[in-house]
Amino acid sequence: MTDKSDGYANLVRQTLEYVSAEMGYVRDFAGDHLVKAESPIEDLLFSALVTLVRFCDCEYHHVAVPSPTWPLGKLMARPELLTLIVEPQAQLEGWRVDFLVHAWETGRISGREQWRRLIVECDGHAFHERTKEQAARDRSRDREFQLRGYTVLRFTGSEIHNDPLGCARQISDWGSLGW
Repeated sequence: MTDKSDGYANLVRQTLEYVSAEMGYVRDFAGDHLVKAESPIEDLLFSALVTLVRFCDCEYHHVAVPSPTWPLGKLMARPELLTLIVEPQAQLEGWRVDFLVHAWETGRISGREQWRRLIVECDGHAFHERTKEQAARDRSRDREFQLRGYTVLRFTGSEIHNDPLGCARQISDWGSLGW
């Protein structure tokens, strides 16, 4: 007769093996040419977002990246799929942003059904806040976007490395505000 705790130990082992194999998929997905992350912290944050949606308690069922097969318009035509749409290295009003995230708002809060957009910036020390001028430029740009109705979330490289799922959860939480 085997101890019941052996079954749970086996379940934990099998779950870790499954998640590890799936993380290989997530890493491949984040590393292939669908996601044009320009830095390791952007790659890590995107991988964490995919992991959160696939394995954790989350409002969303999918993370989608526009592609030739599924362009942005086609993805946005299906809000019922509960998809968080992520555009890496998006061009927006003359600027390049690390990620432009789209989430469907069902109108529970605003009374309107619409797509909301979030700008996510990943601030590695090499390109942000090394000088007062760089910090001032980033803050000025954030204010410009906010005045145009965008929400901006800015994460430091340390935040992303120390708690990638926590950063991804904040993006998901922003998206689910409209539910």
